[in-house]
Amino acid sequence: MPLFGGKKTLWNVKELSKYERQFDGSNIPPIFDMEKVTETQRQIDTLIRPNWEYIHPALQDYIAAWNESWNHLVREKETLDSELRQKNTLLSNLKANFETKLRELNNSIQSMKDDLQAKENELTQKGEFIKDLEAADKENKLGISDLREKLETRLNQLNQEMSQRQQKYENTQKQVGQAFQQKVLELDSEMMSLNEQLSEKEALVKEHAEKITTLQKENQRLQIYESKTKEYESKIQKYELKLNQIAEILEVEKEKSEEIE
Repeated sequence: MPLFGGKKTLWNVKELSKYERQFDGSNIPPIFDMEKVTETQRQIDTLIRPNWEYIHPALQDYIAAWNESWNHLVREKETLDSELRQKNTLLSNLKANFETKLRELNNSIQSMKDDLQAKENELTQKGEFIKDLEAADKENKLGISDLREKLETRLNQLNQEMSQRQQKYENTQKQVGQAFQQKVLELDSEMMSLNEQLSEKEALVKEHAEKITTLQKENQRLQIYESKTKEYESKIQKYELKLNQIAEILEVEKEKSEEIE
């Protein structure tokens, strides 16, 4: 069965007989990043690169164009990877800052609670001391009852101030938490978008890599076909030469036979 099912090669297609190169630089084989291709692709590259000049210019243009498109997609993928890493770093920093701020707020609230408890203990002790004074000298008009009332009023004020401060810190903590959650949602949305773009680029890169591999395999088969064609032509020439020699010998023998007759 003839190679390629008996179809014409690119060199025998009429529309490509006068093809002019359209992709600048395709007269030399493209440079691949060997760390990013498979072992099979490296082996094919080793076979094709020394024979690049024998490939039809249209196929050279096609391979070079696909390679440039593939390289562009790889660069875009690397850019998306970098942006994704930056977003992950930013998100980690935000989480760390939020946790630090939350600990600071909790420490401040606890400190205020401790201060309030200390004030309450102090006022309780003063109240007990006042009670002792009142019991010791009820008839002495020292204004102890008024002092007790003032101390109780001050204690209520301190309790109220402490409650307001605690409410303020709790509101601040809630606002910080909401702002952090909103930022996390935004970053998650951006990361999701980047991942979708990355998946699309990876799919395109894979598709282009497969097409390049297919073209390289077709070119390898084409090289084999050309080699066999040249071999057949050489054998035909040898056969023709032998036939000519035999014909000459027969002609000489014929002449000798006629002379004898």
